[in-house]
Amino acid sequence: MRKRKDIMTTPLFAYSSEFLTDYLPNQLNRSDKTVISYRNCLRLLRDYIEETTNKNFYKLTLKITTRDFILHFLKWIDDRGCSVSTRNQRLACIKSYSRYIMECDFDLATWAIKIISIPFAKANEPNIGWIRETALKSIFKQPKNTPIGRRDGLMMMLMYETAARASELLGLRIKDLNLFDSGSSILLHGKGDKYRELPLGDKIVVRIKLYLQEFHPNMNKDSFLFFTVIYGTKNKMSIGNLERLVTKYANLARVEDSTVPIRVTPHMYRHSRSMNLLKVHTPYELIARFLGHSNLKSTQIYAKYDIEMLREASDRVVSITPEMQDEALWDFDEDMLSKLCGLE
Repeated sequence: MRKRKDIMTTPLFAYSSEFLTDYLPNQLNRSDKTVISYRNCLRLLRDYIEETTNKNFYKLTLKITTRDFILHFLKWIDDRGCSVSTRNQRLACIKSYSRYIMECDFDLATWAIKIISIPFAKANEPNIGWIRETALKSIFKQPKNTPIGRRDGLMMMLMYETAARASELLGLRIKDLNLFDSGSSILLHGKGDKYRELPLGDKIVVRIKLYLQEFHPNMNKDSFLFFTVIYGTKNKMSIGNLERLVTKYANLARVEDSTVPIRVTPHMYRHSRSMNLLKVHTPYELIARFLGHSNLKSTQIYAKYDIEMLREASDRVVSITPEMQDEALWDFDEDMLSKLCGLE
């Protein structure tokens, strides 16, 4: 049996390969994006070791990697200007790695527990930027009646209608659409390889069908729904392009409507949909299902705005565009509620 002093001379990174290539993806079933994030964190820790010790990172042992050592690393990334949420993500990675080392050799439990017990920093409450109904109406009027204008208008309306994240909207493929005369739905690919199916109202479906006829005449099911053409090749649209078109139409709308925020981002459409669902007293559990939140606390950040919205409006959320009149009242549609609850 190895003596404890021998165990503590084990290099910190002796377990990293198995942690990244087997434990995270196979045992914990973490997504590729999560694995990449954790790998980047360990790379950052490697850089810190080499910068502050002038030694090869693999020579750093568990004995040297104390609680204070990790706290100094966190201070180092703080000084680099990272946000509190990013700092907490880095710490979560280190905690997970320490927990894995403990599972590999339980004699290291005392060492691991000291690392795992490091508290997360308290993050400031997120600022929920959202767009009022009048401003949304002004923005949706801006795209011209041209192929590109019709595409841009559909993107913004669909982003609002489904409360999709930018990555979810741009990741849509034609096969993710289930279009019928009634009862249509859309499949969004969310964080952590999680999927959620959301109902689509009949009016927005009409727009989607017209868009498909115009931009996807061959109807290749694996094609990205929204794309750009570079040197004659269709490519998935970038988030940068989406941000630019959202900014473009917001700037145009602001000329005639001062309620349009100075800065409008794609994510604000998601927040705006959430706020309007809250305004019509939709239960938090259903909003969480709609947004793809696995933790109800993520949804309850909208609660503090309830009083403000009650002050602004006493009526149910109204139509923003004629095309979305039916969808705005989906919370009273029993079929749609059944789908959101997983009953259909």
